[in-house]
Amino acid sequence: MRHAWTLLVSLAVLAIPAFAQSDPLSIAQHDRNLEACASGSPSCNPSQLTSAEAGLAALAQHDRNLGACASGSPSCSPSQLTSAEASLTRSRSSRAAVAMGR
Repeated sequence: MRHAWTLLVSLAVLAIPAFAQSDPLSIAQHDRNLEACASGSPSCNPSQLTSAEAGLAALAQHDRNLGACASGSPSCSPSQLTSAEASLTRSRSSRAAVAMGR
């Protein structure tokens, strides 16, 4: 997940020149929307993201889902995991269940 945030910050820094002609309010609104999308907030407006920003927001969502699946959260969407990730989270869940005496 740290990787996604590093990319997000890097992208935000690189995007600053693109907004140099924009007013500060527009820049602030764009930054808030980017943060909303990266954090999975329902206030996210994906149509306002560049394709690179949308990719980073999707990566952040994938990381959140992977974390949810690894921790056994009911918010896990196993269909969104790769085969390797699904296998890893299943083996972690099995070991945790055995450790808890289930």
